[in-house]
Amino acid sequence: MSTLTGKKISQTYEGLLKTSDETPLSATPKAITDGLGNSSGIKLDTNGNLDAGNTISFGSLKDTAENITINKFIDQADGIVNNDNDTSLPTSAAVKNYVDQAVTAEDLDFSGNSGTGDVDLDSEAFQITGSNGITTTALDNTLDIDGSTLQTSINTNTGDILTNATNITANTTLINERTAGITIGETTGGDRAKDFTFQTVNFGGTPNSQFIMSQQGKFTTKSLKVENALESTAAENKFLNNGRVEIGSNQQTSGSSNLSLGLNNNTNSNYTLISGTGNAIQSSVNSFIAGQGNTLIESPEAVALGEKNTIQDAPSSVVIGEKNFIDGGSVTQSSVRSQAFGFGNQVEGFSSMAVGGQNKVTTAQTGFAFGFKNQIGGDSSNFVIGENNKQLVGRGGYMIGGNLNGQTNTMVLGYRNDITKRPTPDQTTGLSDTRIEIGVGDVNDHTAMLITEGGATISGVPQVARIILPTIKEFDFTDDNDAANNGIPIGGLYHFKGDLKIRLV
Repeated sequence: MSTLTGKKISQTYEGLLKTSDETPLSATPKAITDGLGNSSGIKLDTNGNLDAGNTISFGSLKDTAENITINKFIDQADGIVNNDNDTSLPTSAAVKNYVDQAVTAEDLDFSGNSGTGDVDLDSEAFQITGSNGITTTALDNTLDIDGSTLQTSINTNTGDILTNATNITANTTLINERTAGITIGETTGGDRAKDFTFQTVNFGGTPNSQFIMSQQGKFTTKSLKVENALESTAAENKFLNNGRVEIGSNQQTSGSSNLSLGLNNNTNSNYTLISGTGNAIQSSVNSFIAGQGNTLIESPEAVALGEKNTIQDAPSSVVIGEKNFIDGGSVTQSSVRSQAFGFGNQVEGFSSMAVGGQNKVTTAQTGFAFGFKNQIGGDSSNFVIGENNKQLVGRGGYMIGGNLNGQTNTMVLGYRNDITKRPTPDQTTGLSDTRIEIGVGDVNDHTAMLITEGGATISGVPQVARIILPTIKEFDFTDDNDAANNGIPIGGLYHFKGDLKIRLV
């Protein structure tokens, strides 16, 4: 390394670097020369710009704005794939080699109604060819598909079809005359009938028209039209396939004498009728379904109308609506005879009914719910009309209103009754069970009036009916004014020193 220490300017002048015009650096790049005026091939300015007229060699090159340091150039031999980093720059040869390798590895895959294929993008062309009257022609950026040969064939055959149609019309009379002599299937010697498939079948004509398939032959058609075929009183008018008729798609029918119309219906029972989609009748003879997604299981002589209803183990029952459920359970009666009408009702037991929405009737027999979200259980004869009423035990309960709690052999009316206000029965004194209860609750449960059983003799003691007003705390007043001040209305009863009085003023 050279130094200026101890040297005179005259000794170093020729080796000193200076601007070519011997003025200070400025924003305009200036050439740098030595003391004798020899050019260095480099220009500098006050903004840090360097202009070199020849090769610049470097150990590393840094972009201070992005804080990136470039350490090397990548050539084709190095390969871009082998230098996946932010510290090197590729040459054009390296880039071309990378792109060529990527294209060679790529194919264009395609498929048809059957079969698949692929096109090598750097060595093959995708071809579209025609056949059976179709030709293709490629020119520049256009592909022409020509169907003129096929169209000519169609036009030629159309004339033949029209000619033959005239011949068919002329021979219709002869065809009709021979219809009576046409027999389909094997009908003698106990042989099975053959299976026949037709596109369209039209049964029409006179009332004595017949189409008979015997010995469990299978008859399939996409279009079926029946006119006047059953108007005659003749006993031989029949349309049979072991008693089954299926019209629609994906029908699964077994048993005999069944009719199924629609899509994806299923039955294994006899004498059933299904209309709609996704319905099923299992082990339920003499049943009927119309709608979607309904199911009858072990429920003969049952009817389901609507959507997603279910009847199981409940003979002679009926549902109408959506998502209703009837279950006869372990009931041994030959006829359950329960009904559900509305939405989301659940009925168990027999001879019971739910009408409305989301009622639950689990009474063993003769339970009735009319309204919304009522729940009744017990063994028999429980009835409710209204909303959110409940009685899960006992029998003979009647509820009319809302949010009531029913009791055995009791009629409860109103809204939100309080069952804790009932008197404790003492039949030895003539105080029997409560039979009528009137609720008047709002936010909390309250009972306005109770009436106990009367007119009966139990264990030799006559039972006297009581009218009880549980909400009245004090019933003793000195006179009408005192009674009026304490809320007793005109005509109301109050007590004073052993006397029962009526407020008059």
